[in-house]
Amino acid sequence: MGLSPVASQRQIDNDQAKRNFVYSIRSAKTLENYRRSLGYFMDFVKVSTDDYASLLQDEPLLIQSRIVDFIIYCRDVKKLSPATVHVNVAAIKHFYNMNEVELKWKKIHSFEGQSYRVIEDRAYTHEEIRKMVSVASIRDKALILLLASTGMRLGAVPPLQIKDLTEVDYDGYKLYQIEVYKRYKESYKTYCTPECKKAIDDYLDFRKRCSERITDNTPLFRKLLFKQLTLFRLQFLR
Repeated sequence: MGLSPVASQRQIDNDQAKRNFVYSIRSAKTLENYRRSLGYFMDFVKVSTDDYASLLQDEPLLIQSRIVDFIIYCRDVKKLSPATVHVNVAAIKHFYNMNEVELKWKKIHSFEGQSYRVIEDRAYTHEEIRKMVSVASIRDKALILLLASTGMRLGAVPPLQIKDLTEVDYDGYKLYQIEVYKRYKESYKTYCTPECKKAIDDYLDFRKRCSERITDNTPLFRKLLFKQLTLFRLQFLR
């Protein structure tokens, strides 16, 4: 038995709202963060996480009021950092913008509060990097040195392929020129240290010895243990 015309149209509306939100986000990491943040909002307004169409049923003023209530809840009840609140609001804003719902975002953003640093960001010291490298696997050693020597974001690593690396000679030292985000308009070139190049070569040699066929389109880093690196913290260095 098929869906009634009303239910069928409801499903179409829901699929379209989801499509407008999901498929307009290019970065996989941004999509992951935005879906999670929008899910928090859907929980707050008591909407099922797969019922996107319900977020579009009410008048803009009521939607706007609920977003403000959600911001106040995140800020004053959950005590979330300003950066986290901002990401949550950015996800909600993207959903409504892509579904052509006009809201007064300047007014909405005014409820987010003043930004401040929850922690003091700083670069790892040479000694901290040395300690991490000393206990890392052959793969993670190459990854740590790549991030430390190039300054690239962790999110830029998964798209890297062998063809994105070009060996260059600089003042007698062998380095890799690395094209980051090569297939995107944000692409740029950076360089790693000789120590990093050697670590990458050692890692690739290890994969070849394990019978992996390395080609130009081969990922520079395999996914194995990739998530473990994101959990690497200074407490392990003490």
